[in-house]
Amino acid sequence: MINPQTPGTTIRLGEVKARWALPLLLGVSIGVAAWVLSLTSYKNFFYDEWAFISSRRPWQLDVIMLPHNGHWTTLPILLWKLLFATVGLRSHIPYQGALLAVHVAAVCLLFALIRRRSGDIPALGSALILLVLGSGADDIVWAFQVTTVGSVAFGLLAMLLLQGDPPFPGRLAPVSAALLCSLMCSSVGLAFLVAVAAELLADRRRRRFMLALALPAVTFAEWFLALDTGLVPGSLGVSGDLLHGAKGWSYIVDTTRFVVSGLGASAAGLFGASEIVGIALLVGLIVLVGLNWYSTRRIESWQIGSFAGILFFFTLIASGRVQLGVDLASQTRYVYVGVVFLLPLLVNALRALPWRGLWRPVLVATFMVCILGNVVRLHDVAVSQLDFMQTENAELQTVEVFRGAPDMAADQYMDDSTMPQMRADTYLAAIDELGSPVPPATTETLQQLPSFAVDRVMLNLFGSAVILGAGGSISTQDLPCRSVDASTGSTTDLQVADGHSVMLQSVGAGDASLYLSFLGPPPGQPQWQIHLEASRPAWVHLPDTGKHMTWRLRVRTTKVGALLVCGAANVQLGQPPS
Repeated sequence: MINPQTPGTTIRLGEVKARWALPLLLGVSIGVAAWVLSLTSYKNFFYDEWAFISSRRPWQLDVIMLPHNGHWTTLPILLWKLLFATVGLRSHIPYQGALLAVHVAAVCLLFALIRRRSGDIPALGSALILLVLGSGADDIVWAFQVTTVGSVAFGLLAMLLLQGDPPFPGRLAPVSAALLCSLMCSSVGLAFLVAVAAELLADRRRRRFMLALALPAVTFAEWFLALDTGLVPGSLGVSGDLLHGAKGWSYIVDTTRFVVSGLGASAAGLFGASEIVGIALLVGLIVLVGLNWYSTRRIESWQIGSFAGILFFFTLIASGRVQLGVDLASQTRYVYVGVVFLLPLLVNALRALPWRGLWRPVLVATFMVCILGNVVRLHDVAVSQLDFMQTENAELQTVEVFRGAPDMAADQYMDDSTMPQMRADTYLAAIDELGSPVPPATTETLQQLPSFAVDRVMLNLFGSAVILGAGGSISTQDLPCRSVDASTGSTTDLQVADGHSVMLQSVGAGDASLYLSFLGPPPGQPQWQIHLEASRPAWVHLPDTGKHMTWRLRVRTTKVGALLVCGAANVQLGQPPS
């Protein structure tokens, strides 16, 4: 219930008691999680998730401990290995569900933390904003981001355990364990380590709890020096950024711009607004917090910790990303963390506002605008990969259909643009162990898939088996032949059975460009060039797929006179090249 107002007093936002706040938050969280899970049910594994699948399956110490892109990700790896063992790869939904469970945990921990500092209503509003944070959507709809969200959840738990007057030394071990777990999810844990350190240093009463930071700090340092300095084969450490990074005034300026851009994007994220107005909102937030400090004549130690944490976080990101551009600071995976640090500062500055008269509808309306903007953005990001996933699924199905083909180069990557971490043989080994994430396909059902996706994989895996060269001793007897007028150049489309050859023989010398495809029309750029010598046969041998399929071959020549084409039953003449 909301406390009744005593005559002659003004109830403030932070003084409102709402015992229903937590049950309401839990109910809404379950609904939002189910909604996001439904929106993302079309998804398959994506980018870094394939790296976990390809390299983190064995039960070996280095598999669990080596960094992923400079992050200590032992706990997410163990979580995924648990999912590998229980649900395999047949569905991506359990992996997304695991992320949403950790996200809801972070939301509830933020609620509990702000409730103690600023009251029930500010805590509920903050938690709901984080719950549907469309400006931080990557950390809500991309299952791999359990790394970042795990660090946030454990970091908030450490902060919550230190609130008020915690028992000493009984609270040391839980705080130390929470911070260590935060670090073992991703390097985002360093920001929470710094935030907690700054908070404790600013509070003489709780300064003895600095002892809780010793174990996580020393353990992380030992891990970093042993495994993340580029000294270990296979390590993807960040030493190139942190130990040998750029120096000088320009680097300092770019880093400062990166940090300010990240802070602005986080401020905009609070309101579900565009990054364009982020700096203006950031200035407004700073002014609001400053006025609150001026009116109370006091700066809380946790506020110092929050500022230290968010500044350190974006500085850390800048150390490895600033060379890629300042705009990178506004990526949603970073904004999520920035909002977690900014929300407590914002609502604490608002807690003294009156909860009566015109103030109440204004505050509620502002909150609803923030929620609506974030919900719309969250929805848009959640459904934004429909086409991408159709392409990826088609590529995976193609690999499965042609596994074991005589001319398949299984040690090649299927598609660098969609799955740069996954080779065909690695994928096939993974699905043999854990099951396939795509429906079974046949050579007939491939016709219904996006042709460009099927063709891209076929060229990547079979293109190296195309053989070009002179073959004067090979007989063309019993092969269908056709003469093409190439006096001004020619374009000839052929349909050639897999594993068969085509002979080209021109009256005059010249060049021929070759284009190969499987389902769709040949690509715009030639894959091979061949020189035609006058009256000398040239052969093109096409890969054997083992499925008695037909390749599409386009031959585009310069002015070579008459061109004899043998070995293709279906020949279509096109326009000569311009």
